[in-house]
Amino acid sequence: MVCKFQGGAASSDSMRTNNTTPDRTPTLRACVKAPDVLRLLTRVVLSVAHSTRRQAEPRPSGSGARPSSRKFARRGSTSRAPAFLPFALLLLATITGCTRSPQTVKVDPSIATLVPSDTVLLVGTRLEALLKTPVYQKTFGTRDIPQIREFAEKTGIDPRKDLWELLYTSNGKTGVLLARGKFADDMMEPELERHGAQKFTYKGLTMLGSESGAVTLINSTTAALGDAPALRTLIDQRASSQGPPPRMQELMKQIPATAQFWAAYGGGPVKLPFDENSNLGNLNRLVASIQTGTLWFDLTAGLDGLADLSCASDDGAQKLEGALKALIGIGRLSVPKNQPELSQAYDGMQVTQDGHRVRLHIHVPESMVDKFLAVWMGRG
Repeated sequence: MVCKFQGGAASSDSMRTNNTTPDRTPTLRACVKAPDVLRLLTRVVLSVAHSTRRQAEPRPSGSGARPSSRKFARRGSTSRAPAFLPFALLLLATITGCTRSPQTVKVDPSIATLVPSDTVLLVGTRLEALLKTPVYQKTFGTRDIPQIREFAEKTGIDPRKDLWELLYTSNGKTGVLLARGKFADDMMEPELERHGAQKFTYKGLTMLGSESGAVTLINSTTAALGDAPALRTLIDQRASSQGPPPRMQELMKQIPATAQFWAAYGGGPVKLPFDENSNLGNLNRLVASIQTGTLWFDLTAGLDGLADLSCASDDGAQKLEGALKALIGIGRLSVPKNQPELSQAYDGMQVTQDGHRVRLHIHVPESMVDKFLAVWMGRG
């Protein structure tokens, strides 16, 4: 299968992210197999060649003879091509265009090649794409976010301008945040040192911070943040790392290219980086029953997302389904009394179970995204 036809236009986000803008119009999908296309094109070529050869063949003279080859060639020059030729050429052009756009989420190679081989959890944020969404621009674009302002003051880096992509990687015990963006030593070092950061080196790379938390620049557009021991391990494995392990790559194939925030979990003990005092902190208590899973969000038009989780057994999946429904119920109870309309957002959250798999479908209208996120992030 080489192509998917889909109504509406798709545009490239950038050379760095290689992502497409989702189309919200109704779609018509058709699968076209390569052998079928080759047979069709072969038929076109042979048909055109056969017609040309017949037009060029000389004809005998005489009263009953057909026009001479010269006259016939002149007439033949206006003959029409086979009826299916335009369709075949259009089909070929469409297929060629389809194969250029990625269908699943991609990670910038500069940070993908730093992912350790023992990784069991990946959490990605395509900041550059997220900041361009209408939802972000309307909801957060003009808002002063204290955490972002504080980070910019301490590091000299404004996440809204200088960061393109973030990737959190963990082996279940330690984790490192990889960042792709615009970094400059002469701007970062003075700011960090002014706020008490120490400067030390390891294998030729400079680290700023302390043993409990530091940042190191791999190059001018790639940085890593974490505790110093985790950063040293990352640097030690850099030469042998070949990107996300195969199991994680397979999980990433389930995540669409349009997702601005996504996560892939390959199993094993792990703690998600959520505040335990928020509703999202409850997810840490659910991870223990999950073997593998993916999660993604798309804020292009509202908040659309999907959590696709696999358990060890059908019984475990039933318990997980019940826990997720309970979590949604807690969210409903968290709706402020002065915002009763926000409860409608939970109508777009549906939990389904199929054997050992559980799916959580999420759709929040654009007008409710800000208030919905405020409740779930513990700000409501």
